[in-house]
Amino acid sequence: MTVDTVSWPLLIGVPLLVLWQIFLDQTLSWVIALLNKRSCSPRETEIREEIRSLKKTQDGISMMDEFAKHAKIERRLIKLKAALQELQSDRISQTKMSYRAFQITFYAITGLLFLFIFFTYGSEPVVIFNESHPFYPFHLLMSYPTGLSGAIGIPFWTLICRSAIPCLFKTKS
Repeated sequence: MTVDTVSWPLLIGVPLLVLWQIFLDQTLSWVIALLNKRSCSPRETEIREEIRSLKKTQDGISMMDEFAKHAKIERRLIKLKAALQELQSDRISQTKMSYRAFQITFYAITGLLFLFIFFTYGSEPVVIFNESHPFYPFHLLMSYPTGLSGAIGIPFWTLICRSAIPCLFKTKS
């Protein structure tokens, strides 16, 4: 089976878009990590420092001898830990929201690129083989929407790429 014509931008562009979709989550994790460089707010750092100092103070106090003072510090520690937990959950939810927003944006961009390729190059075959019906009885499905015998159209090429490329990156466990 010999190849007569190849559309190199489509032959390479579609697999690159599929690779982009596959590695989108890893890429987004990296982007979010860069954008959220700040590990915690100044208030969060202040609360952590106060908790540390109160624990030092509490460790120096005997619970048997000075129970009231020890209990007062313990109550203060519980309040500070609750405030810290709230700040941390706010920061985590902020990170998750930004991750989701970027994910939706990049999926929309990728989808628009696929639509652009389908509508711009839809009737152009990716590859045309010399034989008249090399993939009989599937040649009509494979060549859709080009209508050329022995051709592979963009929808089928996308299907091939989306099926084969993830198999290449699966690790055997």
